[in-house]
Amino acid sequence: MALISGGGGGGGVLNQTAVTLTNAQLLALPTTAVQVVAAPGAGKVIVPMLCWTHLTWVADYTNIDPAAGVGIQYGTANTSALAPLAESVNGQVSNLLADGAANSSFMGVKNFVNVTTGLVSGVGAFVDDPTPTNAALSIYATNAAAGDFTGGNAGNSLKVWLYYTVITL
Repeated sequence: MALISGGGGGGGVLNQTAVTLTNAQLLALPTTAVQVVAAPGAGKVIVPMLCWTHLTWVADYTNIDPAAGVGIQYGTANTSALAPLAESVNGQVSNLLADGAANSSFMGVKNFVNVTTGLVSGVGAFVDDPTPTNAALSIYATNAAAGDFTGGNAGNSLKVWLYYTVITL
C-alpha cells in the first residue's frame, strides 16, 4: 500500500506491509528468518524506514539469551538495516517475548548522526555493500549459542508492520 508518493529516480513511495508470524515461526526465528518483503528486482534496493511489532500473548518464550536481539535483515546475512530490538537498557527483546503480557516494539532507522560530535555514524556496513541489491527483507532473531526459543504457546503470534521505500540504482 503506497502511503506517500513523490518524484525521483527510485519511485519515492513509502510502502507498508504487514506479516503475522505464528508461534512455530517465532520459536525458530533465531535459525529461520521470515521474509517480510520480496526481492524488488534487478538494480533495486529496499530501504526500510521503521518497523512496529506486536505480540499477541498467551505464554512467554524461554531460552532467550541475554544478548538476544530481533532485527530486520537483508537476504540471508544477519545484517540489520534497522536498530535491532536487543537486550539492553534501550529496548529489551525479553520485554516483547517474555513479559507476561501482549507487548509492542518499535525499530527505527539506526543512528546516523552522533548528537555529541555531529558526525555521521552507524552506516559504514551499508556504504559499499552490494548485497542489498535485489535482496528480500526478512525478520530474524539472534540468540547467540542458545539457539531457537522455547516455551510460547500455539496462540502466540507476532504481527510485523514494516514501512519502506524501494530505490532504483
